[in-house]
Amino acid sequence: MQRIIPNGFIPPIILFAIAWFNFLSPDILHFPDTYWHIAAGDYIREHGIPLHDPWSHSAGDARWYNLSWSFDVVLSMVHERFGYHGLEIIRLALAATVIGFLFRNIYSRNVSIEVALIATFLCGFAISPALSLRPHLLSFILALIFHFQLQKSRQSSTALYVLPLLTVIWANFHGSVLVGLILIGSYGLESIVHKNWTWFKQLFIVGVLCFFAMFLTPLGWHIIPGILRTLDSVMKPYISEWQPIRVFSSPATTPLFAVFLLVTNLRLKDIPLADKIITFGFVFMGLDAGRNFSVFALLAAPYIALSIASFKPHQTFPIEARAQDIMFRLRSLGFSVLVAVVLLSTMVEIKEKEQPDIQVAVEFALEHYPERNFLNGYGDGGQLIYYSKGKLKIFVDGRADTAYSEEVLEDHINIDNRNEDWQSILEKYSMTAAILPSDGLMRYILIDDLGWHEAYKGKVYSVLVKE
Repeated sequence: MQRIIPNGFIPPIILFAIAWFNFLSPDILHFPDTYWHIAAGDYIREHGIPLHDPWSHSAGDARWYNLSWSFDVVLSMVHERFGYHGLEIIRLALAATVIGFLFRNIYSRNVSIEVALIATFLCGFAISPALSLRPHLLSFILALIFHFQLQKSRQSSTALYVLPLLTVIWANFHGSVLVGLILIGSYGLESIVHKNWTWFKQLFIVGVLCFFAMFLTPLGWHIIPGILRTLDSVMKPYISEWQPIRVFSSPATTPLFAVFLLVTNLRLKDIPLADKIITFGFVFMGLDAGRNFSVFALLAAPYIALSIASFKPHQTFPIEARAQDIMFRLRSLGFSVLVAVVLLSTMVEIKEKEQPDIQVAVEFALEHYPERNFLNGYGDGGQLIYYSKGKLKIFVDGRADTAYSEEVLEDHINIDNRNEDWQSILEKYSMTAAILPSDGLMRYILIDDLGWHEAYKGKVYSVLVKE
């Protein structure tokens, strides 16, 4: 039987999430990839979806597998019309929607309000570091909807009909669309174990439809190599979010993982087998790569809530219906006022921000060295593309293997690590200029060892040139 969320309870949950994530999650453009997503959207709206990178001097004929082209276009349109204010509102709205669906998924499993709130807080807090404005925010929402609809399919097969359509949307927004197929497969395994062949047949048909729906993108079948290049990137050992997570060293992940270890019990019969498969499958993926831990936190939430609920009988506080309704409405009003204040303060904060130092460096470089090939850090590439409007010829950026060949990325790694003959790579790509952090080791090496000239030095970034 499907649980109905109490009237008036979701508004305060959503509003609280908006305020919560405004303080806990990163700034709008905190994550460098957000910059190139905006620039990519601008380019697509003007020229269409490119097959090859239009910005760097190194990518050459390598195919650009833009798995997030739809998200880039939406971001570009919002940025053009509403600026940073619009981007902030979208980020907060997506984050709050994630929490809303998370709470719905948990509470629909017949746990008490108290347990649902505890699990929502633990899982929501664990994903807070991942709430930068990137396409995986939409993937979080779609994964939660998939999980919810599959759970509903136990009672009604019609709940499955929407999944192929959601797959098409997912495939055009982010490469994590394979998570949807993993979820269907997990429920399929449960149907096989319990010999529910009618349910298995329904899941199998929908799974096949979702598989083919995944190719309904401008990339077509090329979406597969695009996803595989992301998962098997030569840059993975050097990207923090792909590193194995140290759960007890992070204040965001420690509470959730500690509770998970304390309450987990695979022998609990009240927890469906699919939830157990999903939870333990993604916990291992989450421990192997921090990027996957957020997916674990979201999809394991029903399992964790049911495990917590097993420690006490289901019960609700003895509050009269009228008093409960009044309390919910007061909470909604209070949170509404709080969110209004938070949003206004956010807009003021954005308005008062100074021109970023890297933007000043980019403008200097374009004015004095527009034709040179630039050396830059991997994490700075997106900002260089964004602030130069694609006019600065960069070396690499956060698109990694989806836009650059393995040879280019290995050359970047060799330069970054100053491996043997790394200086010859500068000559290989005719790099005679650089935009680098002013306090970075590479800046000192280029100046002191190679005799480069520092043409501009800002508080954070410098422009170096080879005379």
